[in-house]
Amino acid sequence: MKRQLANYFFIVLHEKVESVNGNEIKFTSGDDLDFILTENNLDLTEKQSAAGANDYYSQNCQATTLSVSEEIRKKYRNSKVVVQFKTTQGDVITLGSKEVPVRCKVNSRLNTDHWSFTRSNPTPVIT
Repeated sequence: MKRQLANYFFIVLHEKVESVNGNEIKFTSGDDLDFILTENNLDLTEKQSAAGANDYYSQNCQATTLSVSEEIRKKYRNSKVVVQFKTTQGDVITLGSKEVPVRCKVNSRLNTDHWSFTRSNPTPVIT
């Protein structure tokens, strides 16, 4: 399944998260989400896979942004995160939790940065 998302996302390192309840993120300290603007709308894809008696869902989203600051790039380069997207209809999708974070990779290019978000989870986020 695929869901189209708006052209931005909010992100935080999973160790800064105390809990996630629905779309509400509670932080361990005074931290907040970082706002990242992308070049285009994003697509969140989800694929169901069977693993013996249990199914799981592979969730994936790719984003290209204009170059972000070196501080942001270093912070998220190869990390575990909680990321929040909005759909083009305005609905919020929170991907990740303290227990099952999202793997984030950031690769720098000449004038852009490429972000990759992946996670396997026992429950779907696209309904």
